[in-house]
Amino acid sequence: MNTRFLLFFFLFPLAALAQQPKWVKNVRRAQATVVSYDAEGNLLRSGQGVFVGADGTLLADYELVRGAARAEVVDAKGRKMDVDEICGASALYDAVRMRVRIDKKVDAVELAREPASEGDVVYALPVATQTAAHAVADTVKRAETFVADDRTYAYYTLTTRPSAQRTACPVMNADGQLLGLMQMPATDGKAMFALDARYANALATTALSATQADLLAIGIRKALPADESQAATFVFLSAADTAHHRAYLSAFAERYPTSAQAYTMLGEHLAARGQIEEAEAAYNQGLSRVEARDELLYSRARAIYGLATQRGYTPRGEWTAERALADIRAAQAVRPLPVYASQEGRILYLLSRYDEAAARFDTLAHTNMRSAESFLLAAQAKRMAGADVAEVLARQDSAVACYSRPYVKEAAPVLMLRAQTRMEAEMWREAVADLIDYERLMLREVNENFYYQRAVAELRARMYQQSLDDLDRALRLNPRMAEAHRLRGTILRAVGETEEGDKAIARADELEIRD
Repeated sequence: MNTRFLLFFFLFPLAALAQQPKWVKNVRRAQATVVSYDAEGNLLRSGQGVFVGADGTLLADYELVRGAARAEVVDAKGRKMDVDEICGASALYDAVRMRVRIDKKVDAVELAREPASEGDVVYALPVATQTAAHAVADTVKRAETFVADDRTYAYYTLTTRPSAQRTACPVMNADGQLLGLMQMPATDGKAMFALDARYANALATTALSATQADLLAIGIRKALPADESQAATFVFLSAADTAHHRAYLSAFAERYPTSAQAYTMLGEHLAARGQIEEAEAAYNQGLSRVEARDELLYSRARAIYGLATQRGYTPRGEWTAERALADIRAAQAVRPLPVYASQEGRILYLLSRYDEAAARFDTLAHTNMRSAESFLLAAQAKRMAGADVAEVLARQDSAVACYSRPYVKEAAPVLMLRAQTRMEAEMWREAVADLIDYERLMLREVNENFYYQRAVAELRARMYQQSLDDLDRALRLNPRMAEAHRLRGTILRAVGETEEGDKAIARADELEIRD
């Protein structure tokens, strides 16, 4: 064999290596393999990723983690790291940004500051596990743009032949900065594409991400939005995610340790699940850190009240109605808000301190919480305190006055309550007037019992024909209603229609015997 040829043969690989950009080794250290698993722990998929942050932020192919309950990342040194949270995802552009749990910083690539242009030379790197492979020079055949969140990004067409194995492998510029992540063509094609890495790195959660389909399809915990108000909304909307909701609550409190809302949401969540000791600890931690102590005191008072109103609740530790009363009064000492006064009234009512409860509800009449509900609460407290029916009725009148004619359906229960009190006060015609208004609002929902009760009121008001008409309505709804037949017979006898009255009473007797 020719000596010159042999020399060329052995030196060619060294020449190829010499042509490799200096930054290749650094980028290779930032590449990683992503492995995902389903809820049963079975292998789901594996693929490529690249670290773009020393904190463990990694970009990869969305499809890798779709449907995954858990994922892990293996870096260039063979270290395994669990994916801690999903920071953002897009099924449309097949990209995901995630953060892995790390003990120390990882090697990461720098993002390109500017997009590439058509004709630029770029470098496509091989998969992370191909230790002997090198970066391959390529050319940007086409550079298209798209807009997302008011920012413009690039989508590149390369000349590299399609290879599914290379999906999400990094595409670098001449300076060793990350331009994009390689993607397969959607249909049969002759070249690979590359999604702008800046777009993938900008993927982030928002207030509504807890209900976003792309993120819901991933069973791994999501990152909280960076903005506090958006994070609070995200946590609130994540209640349906029972696997991670508690973690979100804790993360929110950890990130915003002076936010009253963080501790109220956590405390109320724990209290609702009967975890009283944990809830107490959360509230106490908040009270030691938060300036707006009244919000925490109000939240704890409301949580205790909610438990205390449950049937069969046995007070645990200091979580008693008396403690709730002390908390709500302490909250009012900080800020005398009407909502706190309303909660105090409810707690006083629970403690059977009805006169005090009524007085507290009465104060709401001069605040922005003046409402039909507040007047009805005061009326009920007065009733339980044994007050004169006139005092009860006065507050129910104020409740009805909160609505104007023509009444809306929300006024129906208020009208019914006042009708019942008017009957108690033997104000029969006034009671009938309320029941007529009630029927107009609830026409499709009233039953035979309603018509029978109104017929009784009409009879007491000497409105005989109206009473008979309502009894007929009741019997059309329930022909076997014995008391309606009997009352109808009694009225018919009273107005001189003895024969018809006797038949109605006989029918009542017959039904009662059968039943």
